Amino acid sequence: MKSILYLAAYVIFLLHVETAQALEEDSKVQTYRIGYFDSPPLSFKRQPQHPPKGFAIDLLNEVASLNHFQIDWYYGNFPDILQMMKNQ
Repeated sequence: MKSILYLAAYVIFLLHVETAQALEEDSKVQTYRIGYFDSPPLSFKRQPQHPPKGFAIDLLNEVASLNHFQIDWYYGNFPDILQMMKNQ
């Protein structure tokens, strides 16, 4: 039961996005800022300068690619991401 609640909370955080505007090749491209934290195999960060990895990361990157928008990944711990959501 606890793992189901944890997964549900994780999905809610992934679905919470902050919309940003970006210009690319003279057309507007929608960019979403999505917070994630270490939760292998769903999401994790191997090294500071490397892009995030994991099943949820790959899935959302593919959705973004198919729907022509970009994702700006924000790495943090659970309380930091929660605070970021409250401040928006």
